This record gives sequence, C-alpha cells and structure tokens, in this order.
Amino acid sequence: MFDMARAGEYYRRATGAALRYLEAEVGGLTQTSKMPWLSYSLPASACKTGSKLREVDGSVCSKCYACKGFYCMPNVQAAQEKRLRILLDDPEKWAGYMAAIIERKASNIDAKRRYFRWHDSGDVQNGTHLQAILWIASMVPGVRFYLPTKEKWAHVRVHPDNIVIRRSASLIGQSAPTVTLQHWATVGVASRGYQCPASEQTEYECKDCRACWSPDNTVINYAQH
Repeated sequence: MFDMARAGEYYRRATGAALRYLEAEVGGLTQTSKMPWLSYSLPASACKTGSKLREVDGSVCSKCYACKGFYCMPNVQAAQEKRLRILLDDPEKWAGYMAAIIERKASNIDAKRRYFRWHDSGDVQNGTHLQAILWIASMVPGVRFYLPTKEKWAHVRVHPDNIVIRRSASLIGQSAPTVTLQHWATVGVASRGYQCPASEQTEYECKDCRACWSPDNTVINYAQH
C-alpha cells in the first residue's frame, strides 16, 4: 500500500535539494527523440504481461523495440535496473523525489511541452507503483501524463484529470472493445480510432501531435513497426 503522507514528506525534503542529487536518487529520467519532453524507462525484462507476450507470435510485444538497438547498450540497461531497484525498495521516496524533479523541470519550459510519458520501456510493476504514479500526477497538475500499459489491473477509471491510462491490446490487429469507457491503444487497426501520424513524420516523431495524452481520444491506433 502506498503511503501518501510519507511520500509528501519526501517531496517537502526535496524542496531545497540539488536537482542533480534528486535525479541520482531516483535513477534519472529519459528523453527519447520521438517524444515532446521527458519520459521514464524500466527494463523491458521486468514487464509482467509483456514478458509473456514476447513469446507469442503476432503479439504487440513479439518484436519489442525496447529489447533491441539503443536499449541494449550496457549503460542504458544499468540505468534501467537502477531505477527499478530504487522504485521497488522505497516507492514513497521515489514518488516524492520524482514529483519534485518533474515539477522543477516543468517550471523551466513552455507549457506546450509539458507532456510526460511513463515507460518508453517497461511497465507498472504492482499496485503500489501505480498508486505512486497517480500521486505524482496529482502533485504536478501543470504537467500532462501518459501511461500506456499491458496490465489489465492498472487500467483504472478513477485517477487525476492530468493523466491518461491507455490499455494496450495484446495482439497486432486486435481492436479495442466496441463500447468502452476507458482508453485503449491498438496496433495495425486502420479501421477505428485516431490514427497515430508518427510513421509518416520525420524520424517517427510526435511533432505537434499530443493525441496520446488527450482523454478525448478513446482509442489510438499505431502503425506496426
């Protein structure tokens, strides 16, 4: 169970701390070339459902981009493992410091860029981790958060207004439910939902698109890559 009072105490302690110290304590953040701003990654090997789906032909994880290329570099994997260890060891400290870091970094950029993605690699680990993420969102209302997940249990309906949780379909070509009150992400389904334009843009970047972070887009479909 996530202790919000304890996390709040760590957040208050972080007020006067050096940003470099706080980032070292949580293992740092990531910034991918595709996204408009910051993101956060964990080892793909630690994905609960994703690890199983990687063994299934035709699944969205069968050719996981986070298991190849840049993500396989030793320094990247070491950083991801450090983040996972810190998160699991003390989720309240992690959350308090993360909220302070994101808030401080957001204060130095234009509001049009304050779009944070959780897990360009990896996924939520457990209920405490999810509660910590939702608490962070509540502490930094000026930032929009996007949390894609393969974990059915993490697809909760009650959460801060500035975070969108999208449950990812398991298989390429698998559509989201016809009637849904939640948010979904699909791959290779051209007949329904908002079609992600990244595959047609330079370097597969988001550019000015912020559809993933918008609660108005119930279903977003990504091109297979």
